[in-house]
Amino acid sequence: MSQELNEDDTIRKRNILQESINNEFQQTPNSQQKGKRTCEAISSSATSASSDDEDPLTVVKEKRLNRLKRILPQSSDKLGSYVDKLLSHLPERFLVPVSMIICCDIMSYMFGFFFGKTPLIKISPKKTWEGFIGGAFSTILFGLVLSYFMMENPLFVCPVESYYQDNLNCTIPLSFQYREFEAPRPFSFLFKIFRQQPIVRFKPFLFHSVVMALFASLIGPFGGFFASGFKRAFKIKDFGDIIPGHGGLMDRFDCQLLMGTFVNVYISSFIRSPNPHKIVQQILWLTNDEQLAVYNSLQEQLISSGLIPPS
Repeated sequence: MSQELNEDDTIRKRNILQESINNEFQQTPNSQQKGKRTCEAISSSATSASSDDEDPLTVVKEKRLNRLKRILPQSSDKLGSYVDKLLSHLPERFLVPVSMIICCDIMSYMFGFFFGKTPLIKISPKKTWEGFIGGAFSTILFGLVLSYFMMENPLFVCPVESYYQDNLNCTIPLSFQYREFEAPRPFSFLFKIFRQQPIVRFKPFLFHSVVMALFASLIGPFGGFFASGFKRAFKIKDFGDIIPGHGGLMDRFDCQLLMGTFVNVYISSFIRSPNPHKIVQQILWLTNDEQLAVYNSLQEQLISSGLIPPS
């Protein structure tokens, strides 16, 4: 009797998996053959997984994610890499820059409202130098404080290695660890006065947060100035009315678009370092011939470097 129940449960799981994958792959003719092969493979694996009581819906979610990774663009041309980048660099790529722009907008308005007297630019008559400078200092201070507290929490600094599991016991990336740097020569005499070694110890991301705060407060507002000039040229008040009292999405994200472009270039150039896990993950997305080409090239390099013996 129990054996019949197990067989019925196996058949039920197999049918759920087949129905879900078939529904996803019937959209285009080119994907139908892939769907059939996938269903056959899942059907065979469902039998072996039935003893472990694996949830078929979880398997379906994993298959959908793998399908997205293989079909949609990744890295410079696939979606999966953008998700990886966002989740793996959550503080510096999203939370800190977005919060800086919000802080700059609020504090610039506050300083301009209470102390503003000198107009900043004609296309935005309400913008003042007092608000511009006050917002800049407030954004730098806010960025340092926010970055410091976020770096103390592994949830924000550990790279995401899986979409379904937390990675809180990771090796903290170097940009979030305390490191020692030699003080610049113009400031080394200050250390000599106090008979100290000209060594400064801090977390590199604090420096990166200052750079991003400077851009958010000094250059970022020009995205809003450009949007204001654009609206004045077409004699419109807002780009839309989807957000009551604020206008459209472009009215709220004009500075964010400029900030996001800078942050992406800055991280790619100065912060991000090669991640072996991500490199292997990207290689697995290649075709079989491309994977063999990478393997042969890497093998030749390792042999020429003396790291492995000739085969």
